[in-house]
Amino acid sequence: MVTKYFFNFFESGGILVSMTNILFLCVGNSARSQIAEGLAIEMFDPHSFDIQSAGSHPAGYVHENAIATMSNIGIDISQAK
Repeated sequence: MVTKYFFNFFESGGILVSMTNILFLCVGNSARSQIAEGLAIEMFDPHSFDIQSAGSHPAGYVHENAIATMSNIGIDISQAK
């Protein structure tokens, strides 16, 4: 994992914050990595983790079955990029 340090005066009151990056990578970034990103966002503190997904050949959309699957457990990834 890569850790980055930055000052965020609005969210941390000017305190140096350590944030861990989490990147889920797959080919199309239309299903598996989007599901993983959605789950991680629900599981981890957004102030401690920068969670993103990406694809080596991104499809440019989130697959409808991935959206439906996550919707079944109450997580909305329909606006994911």
